[in-house]
Amino acid sequence: FGISSIYPLLQIQGFWTSVCDTSLSCAGLAHSCCDAQVVRYSLVSSLAFFLADAAAAPWGVLADRSPLACMIAAVSLSCAGFLLLALGAAVEPSGGLADALTTLALLVLGAAGPGVFNGGD
Repeated sequence: FGISSIYPLLQIQGFWTSVCDTSLSCAGLAHSCCDAQVVRYSLVSSLAFFLADAAAAPWGVLADRSPLACMIAAVSLSCAGFLLLALGAAVEPSGGLADALTTLALLVLGAAGPGVFNGGD
């Protein structure tokens, strides 16, 4: 679905390097630093896809009742996800807060996706 295309960007910015051995230098790498980092990427993207699938039914019910309300709610949730993604990129990645914000952002975006898709008339 294209989520793997953002892996190099996340890797360059140093996300989820805290799961790697601290003796490794991961800064600026456009590839994975360690296997644990790849597992973390896979876990987060799998959870986001699961949320997208699980959220389809509630979004569908809302879209049947009011497509406009569905679109407004889904776009608002998407904007919140993108804001969290931007905040994650703005925070120092070594502290762990950036990883948490980025993880939350991807999960929120996964949950919002079906609502944006279903909300249009």
